Amino acid sequence: MPPLLPPRKSCYTSLIMNKVPFFLLLVLWLPFSLRAQYTLSGTVLDEVSNAPLSRATVVLQGTRTGVLTGQDGSFVLSGLPAGKGMVLIRYNGYEPDSFVFDMGGGRTLLKTFFLRPTTYSLGEVEIAGRLEGEYKALNDQRLANNIKNVISAAQMIKFPDLNAAESISRIPGVTLQRDQGEGRYVQLRGTPPELSNFSINGEQIPSPEGGVRYVALDVVPVDQLSSIEIYKALTPDLDGDAIGGAINLITKMAKDTVPEIHAALATGYNHLSEKLQYNGQFAFGQRYKKFGFYVNASLLRDQRYSHNMEFDFNESRFGGDTTFRIHYDDIQLRHYDITRQRIGLSGTWDFKPSDRHGFVLNMLYNQYSDDEIRRRVRYNIGSGFLTSETSAREAQIERDVRDRLKIQTVSSINFSGKHVWDGWKLDYMGSFSLANEKVPDRMDINFVNDLVNIGIDLTEPTYPRITFPRARDSATVFKYTDYKFDEMLLQNTLTTDENLTARWNLERTYAAGVHRGSIKIGAKVRMKEKQRDNQGRVYHKYYQVFAVNSPFDSIRQIYNSVGPELTLATLAGGFDDLNMLDRGFALGATPDPGQSLDFVDYYFQHFKLEESDTKEESHAEDFTAFEDIYAAYGMATHYWGKWMALAGLRYELTRIDYLGYDVQFKAFSDAFERIDTLRSGRDYAFLLPQFHLKYSPDNRTNFRAAATWTYSRPNFEDILPYRQSELDSRQITLGNPDLDFARSINLDLLVETYRNRGGLLSGGVFFKQIDNFVYYFEQRIYVENISRPGWYFVTTAQNGLRASVQGAEFSLNQQFYRLPGFWQYFGVYANYTFTHSRATIRARDGQPETISLPGQAPHAANLALFFDSPRWYLKLSANYNASFLDQLGIKKTWDIYYAQNLHLDFNLIYKVNTHLELYLNTVNLTNTPLRYYIGEETRIKQHEFYSWWARGGVRLHFRP
Repeated sequence: MPPLLPPRKSCYTSLIMNKVPFFLLLVLWLPFSLRAQYTLSGTVLDEVSNAPLSRATVVLQGTRTGVLTGQDGSFVLSGLPAGKGMVLIRYNGYEPDSFVFDMGGGRTLLKTFFLRPTTYSLGEVEIAGRLEGEYKALNDQRLANNIKNVISAAQMIKFPDLNAAESISRIPGVTLQRDQGEGRYVQLRGTPPELSNFSINGEQIPSPEGGVRYVALDVVPVDQLSSIEIYKALTPDLDGDAIGGAINLITKMAKDTVPEIHAALATGYNHLSEKLQYNGQFAFGQRYKKFGFYVNASLLRDQRYSHNMEFDFNESRFGGDTTFRIHYDDIQLRHYDITRQRIGLSGTWDFKPSDRHGFVLNMLYNQYSDDEIRRRVRYNIGSGFLTSETSAREAQIERDVRDRLKIQTVSSINFSGKHVWDGWKLDYMGSFSLANEKVPDRMDINFVNDLVNIGIDLTEPTYPRITFPRARDSATVFKYTDYKFDEMLLQNTLTTDENLTARWNLERTYAAGVHRGSIKIGAKVRMKEKQRDNQGRVYHKYYQVFAVNSPFDSIRQIYNSVGPELTLATLAGGFDDLNMLDRGFALGATPDPGQSLDFVDYYFQHFKLEESDTKEESHAEDFTAFEDIYAAYGMATHYWGKWMALAGLRYELTRIDYLGYDVQFKAFSDAFERIDTLRSGRDYAFLLPQFHLKYSPDNRTNFRAAATWTYSRPNFEDILPYRQSELDSRQITLGNPDLDFARSINLDLLVETYRNRGGLLSGGVFFKQIDNFVYYFEQRIYVENISRPGWYFVTTAQNGLRASVQGAEFSLNQQFYRLPGFWQYFGVYANYTFTHSRATIRARDGQPETISLPGQAPHAANLALFFDSPRWYLKLSANYNASFLDQLGIKKTWDIYYAQNLHLDFNLIYKVNTHLELYLNTVNLTNTPLRYYIGEETRIKQHEFYSWWARGGVRLHFRP
């Protein structure tokens, strides 16, 4: 890689040089102006498990003066009278408690409260343990000042989901993009994943992928998590770069002095590959006086296949016709052999010298490896002479293999502290997080059979079959000595993304009669450094022998050897699949990865390096990016009667410095000329008001309204000054350093009512107006300064003019416990989201054009029917999303859509006793494929099938 950016100025110097909004200076003195008051501080715990109960209510009887407990169950209640009084403690799913106090002896009292779970017993087994986690999650959601969803660990295991992305897809307002059958990218409220942010334990995590900011949440296994928070309306103390919303993953921590142990062991089966998977998990937590620790380790290894058929299209004229007609340009059959492994390690250590002070150290390490062998046969129809829409002369057939191992890691270490005293609360955190992606020793090797006449049978249009008009063409398809060596790529890639973060928050509570609330201020700085470094070598020529007196005589003198003839027959392994897509498609032979690597190692001197392509593969996608983000905010929360109002303002400044490279070639030649360094840097500042209003007519019902202002930073591949080329497919992607940040105004209304036994009924509407949203614009351009000049489809990120997103969400979760006998165990879990969008772009035909916002699915739904008895838990669950626009083409008929899909899963849990349970999960029972189409649903661009897989095992629980 060329030299990196020069050293930067200290972040502290940068912060001082920037102006701080005047409103922050004003609020700094406000908390100090409020006098000390009589206070009650303490902790609220579960009586059975001693687990902390977060967001329990502690209220002074006869008034609206009260507080909510924190994540560790602690609270500080100020504004108490100087004499006697009573406080009431309530938590959904638990029996209430009360405490009579007398403040005559001092200004502060300390007290720990133990609440008893509201349980019901049937036979030998109580179901309270199963519902305990759900009660906590629902209570946190009910008492939150903003609109959010909370998923507990107990809820996660009630679905057959392996990773965090799949768990999040079960809530309203979420659509999911999948990879090789597994959930990967989360989309919130009709927006693409780049418009949301992702955190672990309250701090944003970097992305291991080179081109994007958002995190593929398949890297995080669900058994590492205590809960997941999905914020749909932000408050000023949250990061403001989240137009879609924010997702926070929370790891587990110790609860009690009695040891807590969880263990699981499982195996599974993939129907398509007929191979097994393995899963194991172990967790141990315990408190010892003022110290606590919790460690958690998990391993999942999965082997699977997938079958894929992909197509490219073009427009041409035939037989003197002046009308352009769409036709197949490329038809590919692909077979994927995939081994995936997830390793999750987390640890939490905490020290609480008193109820008023605490320190927590969180450490997390997740490694996700994807070992993939892609075998492909490609009928390159466009490389020949087209004679009609369904035939071509002298076209190419290519057979290749790609063998690559991708290893992604996400790790973080957070140290935080919290202190409370006499109506004050101070918390702070320092965090270092690192994400990287390594692709070591990737190999692509390709063989070509030229001058083949090809036809297409469109009897089944979405599954076209290749035909051969001539007998000799039919014979050569599987005659592997006719396939000559064409190209080989050997590459190593390393992407790193580091975040160094520090933040603090100071809060002052107040109370006066029926009025109470708090004023809160805080600041944050995050320094990011991201790099991608490719090291590639490209070979187009193989010389079996160097003849004397030839131009290669000097090489002959150094490497005095004769190699074998290099055709596909030389390296073809024994692998074949005669029933691809379950429709009788025959893949045929492809290069064997092991044999190919051995051949390259032994006869390496016979390959000739292609300088221009090597330079492009090694430098064109390299970049270095520095970003410093500074934030400060002030907010006030006020409670009176049954109302809550929250208002505040957040200021965020992003200072960026990006470096990329442009590989230049000589005019009208593929000879390498030079590498130009491309650099860009700018500052972006945002003032983000946030307003929330909540009305609670009773303890179970909330009416919520919110108006928030947010923004999002573009992906790195969108804004960096670089070029990415796929020369074989004639595709080029260019960065656009002139992109603006997208910004949004968000309006939300929601009503929710919480019912017995973990029930919930809610409905709401939302609206977003997004300016400068980013979309991808494709043009067909003649490109000269690359190794293979010609016409290319060039994709560039552009700013749209304006977009609006509006929608409605509905959610129902209810067990029919009022029904008699056996029927009381049945229940339903359902949610539905309708979303509509209109986006205006600078048109492809010269006039402004209206489209739907890329990434916005009009319909998304979950429906699950469950049976929840003391011993048995069974659930049949369906997850659905409608088609949505994924990427714009050169015109509307070339737009690419992500097709609708319906996934059907089933899981079963049998509780043997209080410590042991057996479970069985089956996934993708309907063999739902991944599909993309172009323009209309019958013009398939890609469909990929995975079949179903199942997993069963045993879980052990020893709770205090």
